[in-house]
Amino acid sequence: MEKEYFKNRVPEKLYKELNKDRKLNRYFSAQAVGKCVKIYDDYYHLVTGEISKEGWKKYYYNQVDREALINAAQFIKIKYQTDWKEAAEYVFYRTVGQTWNGMQEEINIIQQLDKYFPLIDFEKAPYELDADYFTDWQAFSGENLLFGIQIKPHTYKLMSSAYQVKARENHTRQKESYKEIYKVGHFMVYYKDHKIEDKKDLLNRIDTYLAYNIRVK
Repeated sequence: MEKEYFKNRVPEKLYKELNKDRKLNRYFSAQAVGKCVKIYDDYYHLVTGEISKEGWKKYYYNQVDREALINAAQFIKIKYQTDWKEAAEYVFYRTVGQTWNGMQEEINIIQQLDKYFPLIDFEKAPYELDADYFTDWQAFSGENLLFGIQIKPHTYKLMSSAYQVKARENHTRQKESYKEIYKVGHFMVYYKDHKIEDKKDLLNRIDTYLAYNIRVK
């Protein structure tokens, strides 16, 4: 089934301006709007059956202070002379929309890997594992952990600001810590246009790793 994504309805020029606004970014701190990825992780593991856009939206709004969301929209409305609808659309997309879309991309990529590795079980890693060890998903054979995975858009490799470079360096340290602690491999999986980038190379590397290190049951 084709994945459903939230659409960004904010005009492109305004959207780019808002994304660059450092003062506005403060309104989207974890203290203000919650740790969106953590909230989604809780939702993902709590839901029985299918997750849904509407279910995620309701769950998110029940977990956060809506006044903080209103404050962010008000800041946009006053500073950029927009109407409430545009301001609210940006706040909605940045919290609910982007989080959902990113997670749907992850699930989509895992489904592609699952087709190639039918004997492997891919499980969503707890939020803490992602935060501490840069690991989105884990691959298992029965109860045996095989390797960890981090899924990122191909643009992750292009990040070049001082802050972004520092963040990538920290991610590398987290990956190495994961490998050392859990004694397994770790693979970066990049995607573009909803498909695994350099898929053949990635699958070959995983196959080689499994052949030399793990016997998949």
